Amino acid sequence: MKRNIIKREVFDLAHVELDKLEKKRQTSNIFTGRLYCGACGASFGSRVWHSISKYRTIYQCNGKYKGEHKCQTTYVTEEAIKAWFLSAINQLLSNRDEIIANTELLIDMAKDTTPLESRINDLEHHLETIRQDIEDLVDRNARKAQNQNLYQEQYDTLVTAY
Repeated sequence: MKRNIIKREVFDLAHVELDKLEKKRQTSNIFTGRLYCGACGASFGSRVWHSISKYRTIYQCNGKYKGEHKCQTTYVTEEAIKAWFLSAINQLLSNRDEIIANTELLIDMAKDTTPLESRINDLEHHLETIRQDIEDLVDRNARKAQNQNLYQEQYDTLVTAY
């Protein structure tokens, strides 16, 4: 039996958004759209300043000129960003073995579906019990005259639980 986890429309909309993100990533500048302002949350974009200067490419908050409340964050040079990036990479590399071990542990934990399978079995058993109760209720109603309001109330309760 084929099951859909999400509706087709949601799936299609998600892929439209992913395609938009992919197009944004196809820029020639590696840091564009990947840095975010700590003050306003807008992304940083690259700007070319003084084409003959050593500060030729700078990054500036895209919220600097938007709306009533313009962001006051100053620019950042590409050299500073590269230095931050290298520092972060070096920190990661110094903890490389620990990061790999933790990642492998997380993968192993994600692979173990025993608790989920147990929960599914419990729920399936519970559904079968409710289904049997509904069947017994209907059978009892067919064989013996009962208060139909009470029967309908019990039936609705069981169907809702199912």
